[in-house]
Amino acid sequence: GMTEGRDEKAVDMFGRQALLGNRAPVIWNLNQDLLELYHQHCDADVGSLGTGELGIPVTLDEKHADTLPYAIRYYTCDSEHGDMCREHKYMANCWVERDD
Repeated sequence: GMTEGRDEKAVDMFGRQALLGNRAPVIWNLNQDLLELYHQHCDADVGSLGTGELGIPVTLDEKHADTLPYAIRYYTCDSEHGDMCREHKYMANCWVERDD
């Protein structure tokens, strides 16, 4: 990380310098408030590390699971249906027939 990462003014200056450059920057993993500011007011492309879980709905029951895209049906279940997610945790099969 940046040595100046603890000084918010220095981090902001770094981000502004990147935005003033002669090519389109992607500001990555700065202070979340600064990322939002650059994105909303400067139309900058921004990003940060995360889990990728934002926007994945919690599965409420089997009927609800059928309405979700296949890949996320049993990704996260509510507390009452945790067993349902565990039952489907490793549902995978090889599509290539093998001897082993």
